[in-house]
Amino acid sequence: MKNALFCKAQGNKRLSEGDNKAAAEEYTSGLEWLEDLPRGSQNVREVRIALLSNRAQAHLKRKLWQEALADADAVLREDDRHPKARFRRAKALVELARHGEAASELRQIAEAEPNNEEVREMLARVEALQAEAPSQELATREEDAQRQKRLGFREGDRIEVTEEFRADCGLNRFHNIAKGRRGTVISIESDFATIDFGEYLRKVHSTDFDKLIKIRKDKQHTMETEVKRLQKESEAAYDSENYHDALQKVLAVVALLQEMVELAVMPKEKPSKVDLMWMPKKEQTTDGVRETKQLLLAYTQKVRCELALRDFRAAQETADRAVKLHHWEEERLDHDFDLPRGLRGAAPLIELLSSVGDAVRSMETACSSLDSGRANEAWDHMTKAVRLLEKKDWPATMPLRAELFALRAEATLKRSGGNPADSEADAERALALDV
Repeated sequence: MKNALFCKAQGNKRLSEGDNKAAAEEYTSGLEWLEDLPRGSQNVREVRIALLSNRAQAHLKRKLWQEALADADAVLREDDRHPKARFRRAKALVELARHGEAASELRQIAEAEPNNEEVREMLARVEALQAEAPSQELATREEDAQRQKRLGFREGDRIEVTEEFRADCGLNRFHNIAKGRRGTVISIESDFATIDFGEYLRKVHSTDFDKLIKIRKDKQHTMETEVKRLQKESEAAYDSENYHDALQKVLAVVALLQEMVELAVMPKEKPSKVDLMWMPKKEQTTDGVRETKQLLLAYTQKVRCELALRDFRAAQETADRAVKLHHWEEERLDHDFDLPRGLRGAAPLIELLSSVGDAVRSMETACSSLDSGRANEAWDHMTKAVRLLEKKDWPATMPLRAELFALRAEATLKRSGGNPADSEADAERALALDV
């Protein structure tokens, strides 16, 4: 939660400075930090609403009307009376030339806030536009709808050529684009689209749009392939002691798996009768168990890397996040699928991660005690953490155990009745583990 709030504050700062793109990115990061937190929490809900509403404002300043509308709508699904979201939605609707919807929204806001001069001015502007060209707005909307229907693809989509045609390559030259060629849509204008066919960019005129078809990928399969590749690279980097690279790879794995978990548990649209006729077999219900287990494994690899880099606080935070995810997913599986032990195979992993989180907390408490002159208390906390880790005997915790032994050696010398020989023994253990 604190990370999401930090991102919100940073976004507000960037917005006040006029760096609207950076502000939107900060708000997006804040929303990502909320993904692992329970959606039913009132605090989480309030922060999510604030981030979405503020991001809508950043989008408006960047003239990203559709994105602003989407964020405002997301806020209103959570709180249908949110005043800022309603006004920002109205602004986006005006810029999208959806004047009828904008006027309706603004009238409702004006009734609730009769003294809001900005709302009244915008409503007057929209009503003037409606009076000037009601038929033009309808014609424009119908034309846009037909164009979208005709296109069937958007900027960023991968497309395939279904029929050979001639494309503009500049300087009044045209080249044939063969059937089966694939490319990426870079931009779409009113009468042409710019498409990257690999070796070159080509302008495809609107008369040839019907010869292009969007390539529909199995997103889940594509993501799984990428996850496997990154996991192997992270493990290889870890084995070769390139811990920074291993951490960067596993961070990408975690991001992909978080999206895969969300996709797996997302409610699916009920298939039509025609779809059911052509289904070779009954589609299995997706419960997200496999994806969650993969994410827990990725968190474990992340903890390994952070321990190797001696970033013990980060390792504790990652371990705690994994433990919380396991708890929340167990509850979800029990409630939604009647699977009270859906993640039972992950229990040993969670015990390891819990021991890391508990050991780091004990170490921090011990350091605080040692700094305050309470050496005996510090020694007790160090010993508790050491025993906890030795009981699990996970090789990845060797750097943490080395740190604990080194600190306990210091505490032994400072505690009343401390034996220098015991301190020396702990120091030797620390050196032996610190390889």
